Amino acid sequence: MQADNRCHLCSVPIKPTDRHEFDHVIALINGGLNRESNIRPAHYLCHKIKTALDVKEKAKVAAVRKKHTGITRPKQKIQSGGFPKSYKPAREEKMKLPPRRMFASAVIDGEDE
Repeated sequence: MQADNRCHLCSVPIKPTDRHEFDHVIALINGGLNRESNIRPAHYLCHKIKTALDVKEKAKVAAVRKKHTGITRPKQKIQSGGFPKSYKPAREEKMKLPPRRMFASAVIDGEDE
């Protein structure tokens, strides 16, 4: 089939100055063949949009397949009773000790006597 220098996505003629690429009509990731019969010219932006849609379609198909085969985890978390609350004794106030100088002077004073 001849392309007639038209974008196969939007059917607008492709000018020699336009940026264009070759696109797989049926994307390779979606089961298309890498054959000349599956390749058509497309504008750069048209091809970019179609590629994004192809990837989105592939992701959706993969997600559905994973769900049906049981590969994905369930979205809900399993609720449990939790752990029992532990008893914590009340904190006792720490003893406030006098500064070290007082001890040092008491020991030294005691030895002198």
